[in-house]
Amino acid sequence: ILIEGKALRLHPLVCPGFNADFDGDEMAVHVPLSRHAQAEAMSLMLANRNILKPSDGMPICVPSQDMIYGNYYLTLEDDIAMDEMYAKYYEKRNDPEMAEKFRSYEKYEGKVFTDPDTAILAYQNGLITLRTRIYVPGRSLHKLDFTEKQNSSYLLTTVGKLIFNRIFPQDFPYINFPYIAKDADGKKKAKKDLNANFEHTLDEFFVTARQAYEAVIATGKFKEDDDFDAFKEYCKLQPLRAPIDKSIIKTMMSKIFHHFHESPDKTAVVLDAFKNQGFDYCTKSGLTVSLDDMEPLEGRDQVFKEGDDRVNKIEELYELGFYSDEERHNAVVNTWSDIKKNEMGKLLSDRMASSPRNPMFMMMQSGARGSTDNYMQLIGMKGCPQKANGDGIEIPIKSCFADGFSVSEYFSSTHGTRKNGSDTALKTADSGYLTRRLVDVSHNVVVREEDCHCDHGLVITDLVDGSELIASLKDRLVGRFPMNDVIDEKTGEVLASKDECISEETADRIVKAGIKAVEIRSVLTCESEDGICVKCYGRNLATGKLVRVGDTVGIMAAQSIGEPGTQLTLKNFHNGGVAGQQDITTGLPRVQELLEVRHPKTKGLSIITHIAGVVKDIQLSGTRIEFTIANDLEEETYISYQGATSCVNKGDVVKAGDPLTKGHIDPKELLECSDLNTVRNYIIKEVKSVYRSNAGVDISDKHLEIIVRQMTNKIMIINAGDTRFLPGQKVTDVQFTKENESYILHQQKPAVGRPIILGITKAALETDSFLSAASFQQTTSVLTDAAIKGKEDFLKGLKENVMIGKLIPAGTGIEPLLPDYDDGEEGFQGEDIQPKNTSAVISDSDEFLR
Repeated sequence: ILIEGKALRLHPLVCPGFNADFDGDEMAVHVPLSRHAQAEAMSLMLANRNILKPSDGMPICVPSQDMIYGNYYLTLEDDIAMDEMYAKYYEKRNDPEMAEKFRSYEKYEGKVFTDPDTAILAYQNGLITLRTRIYVPGRSLHKLDFTEKQNSSYLLTTVGKLIFNRIFPQDFPYINFPYIAKDADGKKKAKKDLNANFEHTLDEFFVTARQAYEAVIATGKFKEDDDFDAFKEYCKLQPLRAPIDKSIIKTMMSKIFHHFHESPDKTAVVLDAFKNQGFDYCTKSGLTVSLDDMEPLEGRDQVFKEGDDRVNKIEELYELGFYSDEERHNAVVNTWSDIKKNEMGKLLSDRMASSPRNPMFMMMQSGARGSTDNYMQLIGMKGCPQKANGDGIEIPIKSCFADGFSVSEYFSSTHGTRKNGSDTALKTADSGYLTRRLVDVSHNVVVREEDCHCDHGLVITDLVDGSELIASLKDRLVGRFPMNDVIDEKTGEVLASKDECISEETADRIVKAGIKAVEIRSVLTCESEDGICVKCYGRNLATGKLVRVGDTVGIMAAQSIGEPGTQLTLKNFHNGGVAGQQDITTGLPRVQELLEVRHPKTKGLSIITHIAGVVKDIQLSGTRIEFTIANDLEEETYISYQGATSCVNKGDVVKAGDPLTKGHIDPKELLECSDLNTVRNYIIKEVKSVYRSNAGVDISDKHLEIIVRQMTNKIMIINAGDTRFLPGQKVTDVQFTKENESYILHQQKPAVGRPIILGITKAALETDSFLSAASFQQTTSVLTDAAIKGKEDFLKGLKENVMIGKLIPAGTGIEPLLPDYDDGEEGFQGEDIQPKNTSAVISDSDEFLR
């Protein structure tokens, strides 16, 4: 919003999308001039039309910081013990009036109010707090989601939660909280239960008078006198429920979006109310930060003494020759890391349990700001700092920030700080360059038609890496079209039609039916000539609806993979200390290694078998492992690299391409001994795994499929047959199939070729458009090659059209956008903007090159 003065006001919820903060950020203001541009901006670019993130379909306009804390504070619960703790706190500070006030809340805990307004009035008059647990009749809330049984029962809740739920529509469930803070064993309940409360209001939040009496009688606390209140006693038996924190807000906003049938306008209203409520109650909470809240942990000295004793034992073993110098160094660093994580972690947990309303801890527990490690450094210990190369320094910094550092400790900590600073700058540049290469390779992937009528798809299952689940079958099914009808084998019921986009509910039914693998339509198998079709792509994650003809899915894929790149680590993870130590490439370098199809580092390279058979023998040869694989026809021996770890056992059945040792597989080698689908699945699995483990980011399969399709859609001609191809020529799979079909129809000899895999840089240069390739890299050689061959550019991609000043052949460049608002005139009178079939041609003359 433009205001007086040279400043921009920005809605807080769009900050994550723009990666903006308020420390002097500068932003460009784009003014759409033509009426077509204004219509496009109003329909497509407004923030409230972009609620979801294109990379994974989760909300991007998610409340943060103050907004999270305000709603967390609003949904906290207190019991009598908590009120007594507050009272004692004020007594210590010689404030008997406040102490008495908190004790007075006890008589209202478990009280039944006639309706929410009466309860809020009691809060406004100081009789109860936002956090006092009370009852209101279910019917008084007028919720369309409540069952008849719930309407005739009493809801155990708080005034804060009554206020919190007013921002949601009447037919949305009452959010009391989807899981109890602690179960009978005192352990936190798993958050997998949290979806239950978003589907419908749970019965466990309600109680009838009879249920309350029966529960109290069962405990033996029933008294036959006039003052006995069963509801009050029942309330005391109930555990405190956890408040709303950051971890479930994303899920909640996603449910709201789908509740409104993918209506961004209605979702935006709820998001705005959530934002205002968060700011309001964050202010009312009186959140402050002071040094009194950061008192160093007690018992640290004893922990440090134990640590020193353990380090002394390591030094003694080193002197006796049991450790090498490197092993000693790693053992010492690991000792202090374990102490910080375990012993000091327990001290911190105890402090948090004894001070549940400490503002610092509340900030962390709500997810508004800070992490356990931050508070460990504030009131526990800093730990072992890092050198510039990422190795730990042996001497730990035992002081915390609340204590202050000595000169030597301060100097020691500057190593890692400088490393982090330089890493961030390098990472941003590297990530930006990766995005540019991805855009160049995929910009011409646009949705061109409704259905390509392909006859085969991609079989998907749970995506696992060892024992770790990377993506579940349900998540991979949602938003895709099945290749054929999905049928429950036990009942014969059609769970999903081949013409139906699989919804969350349908995916649930498929998984519950025990189906482990489904063949789906995929971008990888799409047979559209110049792009892809709607059915092979499925749902557009940014809108929650089916993708439309003209959508630039290639650019979306490139941005979705490149943008989280800044969150990936740059360093190579050093797994040191024991025999078989190896440098494993992770983070951004690993993603680049996969997408550029580079040969992995020798130390981390996995040995794969080139033949199918049985592991006949495994022999240790010094620090190497010798594998013998045999079948009925042949026998082959493979020798691992130094320090490798075997991942097969003698007698195991293996197929061609299976790894024999742990590590990274070379995609080119994998393609030589297996099929194209195996290589494609490997790259998708590995990239997803890196983003998930390094940055906690889930990237949708379909984005990776688009990039991998561009890397693997070329075929190298081995034998040209009667076709016009030449041996050694690289052609697209669509061109190859089309050419061969016409020759087979005339009973002539078709061409023979083999699939090849190209890195994204090479694939971008091998594109059919010489204008696009020339604008990317190696301009001179690309243009001279195009001139020599007399190439013609049909301007099918986005870059080449931008270069010559045409509308891009996507979105409104394919289908003019009619305004969905009335500007006082009858529609648009402008000319039809359907692109004409023009092309750029390299002529024989040198005029173009000049």
